[in-house]
Amino acid sequence: MEKFCAESKIPDTASVSVNIGTGEANGFFAPVFVQVLRQHFSTLYSRHSNAATEISVSIGGVSVQYGEAFSEGMFSGQLCKRTIEVSVRLSVTRNEDGKLLWADTETASQSDTVYVSAIRELQRTSLSVSSGVEPAPSLLERFLEPVIIGGAAGVVVYLFFTIRS
Repeated sequence: MEKFCAESKIPDTASVSVNIGTGEANGFFAPVFVQVLRQHFSTLYSRHSNAATEISVSIGGVSVQYGEAFSEGMFSGQLCKRTIEVSVRLSVTRNEDGKLLWADTETASQSDTVYVSAIRELQRTSLSVSSGVEPAPSLLERFLEPVIIGGAAGVVVYLFFTIRS
């Protein structure tokens, strides 16, 4: 949104009407859109009005991708890199004659690291906007850990019966 405000070259003193698209994703990001536009324009309307300029904003797409699971240590939880990409369609129209002044799609991405065990909770709290495919368990989790645990249990049982006699 910051890049849009710089590129659209709308004067800060212009009265602007904002038209935000409908749907779950647009509703999720609407407060951010309004907050950024409010910082750049002195007169901002949320409904159609006599504003000189209308800005239309809608989410083009949201994608969430999770990387491979990894661990920082033997006893630490599994982590993975999460990348969120948001595509926003923006247009600026002059209200007096309906002339389209500017239109483009802006895309931004952000990455962070999250615990694999927290992914379901993160997806639940942010509706379907942040749904993505969870990372598959690593080779270590699928095969090696069960073998180690089974082997350790076998050794304990063996030692228990050997020491007892």
